[in-house]
Amino acid sequence: MNDNDDFETVARVSALDARPPNGARVVRCMNRIAAVKQVAKKHRIDPQTITSACTRSIGLTTHRLDDLLDRDNSQAFCQHLVRHFPGYQDAIDDFFAGLAGSPQPSSPKDATRIVKTLFPDERKQLRDSLLLNEARESLERWMRRGDVPEDLQREIQDLHEKLRPA
Repeated sequence: MNDNDDFETVARVSALDARPPNGARVVRCMNRIAAVKQVAKKHRIDPQTITSACTRSIGLTTHRLDDLLDRDNSQAFCQHLVRHFPGYQDAIDDFFAGLAGSPQPSSPKDATRIVKTLFPDERKQLRDSLLLNEARESLERWMRRGDVPEDLQREIQDLHEKLRPA
């Protein structure tokens, strides 16, 4: 049993009782506190050290960790871990896909994977930027049309100028 197996022990509380991911050992389900005690006893360290490794080191409170361990929040937990450990995105995606019985995550060459590593405010900024680009391109298509009256073309041109990046 290695440290990853210990994390599985802590992560597999009763709410996460799905089938194990590829090749993972089946870990009996228990609540977070019992899992922390078991791992601490095995490694002969203080349970607070385990709790710290599962919370503060990844930017969580114990209350938030308990929330994320709920089966309904597994996607949020996955995204949180990917944001904190983007270099391990494949392993994290595989683990959570195995829990949910989902198909394998997208290819490493898929550009949309970067979205998972974004924090909510960065994701909102990206979405806004993409929408503005789409609006600019649409206005450009209308400006190139020959069947649009001149007064309307001037208004479209004014809107297009207002949407230019700063």
